[in-house]
Amino acid sequence: MSLTLPTNYQNACKLGNIKENWIVRLYYGNEGANDYIGIALSDTTVENVFYHGAITNEPSIRTSVNVFESKASTSQISLNIINFTYQGSNFSEELLYGTRSYINRSVKIYSQLNGASAIADCLQIFEGRFVDISHNNDSITLSIVEQRPWDFIEIPNQRTVTSNNELGIPSYFPVAYGDFQANISYQDNEALCHANLSGQVTNL
Repeated sequence: MSLTLPTNYQNACKLGNIKENWIVRLYYGNEGANDYIGIALSDTTVENVFYHGAITNEPSIRTSVNVFESKASTSQISLNIINFTYQGSNFSEELLYGTRSYINRSVKIYSQLNGASAIADCLQIFEGRFVDISHNNDSITLSIVEQRPWDFIEIPNQRTVTSNNELGIPSYFPVAYGDFQANISYQDNEALCHANLSGQVTNL
């Protein structure tokens, strides 16, 4: 993801004795604006939301892209958390057995400088998906993978209702990439198409 520095964050970077804190939003349910629990490297409050300073490791974010070999590696972050008491129970019980669902929900990580009290003054440095959890009585480990545009998408993913082939199996619709003109074709009124020199798809 590209990073755009908020003005106050950029100004804070120019000061001496910078104090940085990472704050993490663990989203649940429908992932609405307030549907999250906050944890952090150290206790802090941002816009009246308290972030529990329960993260004990120093997580690292790494993503690499090799355009020459068409390869990319995606970050996976592990967060080690103290299994603190949350609303009368261990935090692990909230994540695993509570009434709210956290697995496969979004996780956002922000860099907070010098105790900034507004989320607009913090820099979002990561957005991922909570995919795994392990715990004991004292600690919790969360695995978070970077969210990708193709998550949960299968291609091709649309098929015809009926088929004219010998096996009687519905056929997949073709997948088009790039600049093209849509072609509408019906079983009883087929409209063939071809690619012209500009790469567009046109009807014959």
